[in-house]
Amino acid sequence: MNEGDLASKYHIGKTPTREALIILTHDILLEALPRTGYIVTKIMTRDILEVFHLRILLEVEAIGLAVEKITDKAIAELLNNNKKEAELSTNSSVEDKQFQAYQLNCNFHMIIARASGNLRLAGLVETIMEDVERMLIFDPYIIDAE
Repeated sequence: MNEGDLASKYHIGKTPTREALIILTHDILLEALPRTGYIVTKIMTRDILEVFHLRILLEVEAIGLAVEKITDKAIAELLNNNKKEAELSTNSSVEDKQFQAYQLNCNFHMIIARASGNLRLAGLVETIMEDVERMLIFDPYIIDAE
């Protein structure tokens, strides 16, 4: 990708385009190639392991905090989520089962993260879940709905 080409294609200025590319590079979604442009960062096994390691650290902390603060409403949401996921895993006729399973799983973890009462922690969990979603685009078999 080239800064000038992107700015032209999307009818925006070079400065906001450059700033967006810098942010995406900082977020490790793009890699800058000197005097050439940018490419989408390849996902390596190391990336997957790092993301899941961070999930363990962050989500265990979120659970510990949520235990003290979780509301009856949040517990009901978790139970409803589990029910939907169980139904999905036994229903073989559902289209796009893996995507729906991922969405339910992500929602489950975000309910707990929000129940922690720590907004920054919940934000980090959400960011990590977005990383997992990106990885699933490249390899949908990282998780299995069943």
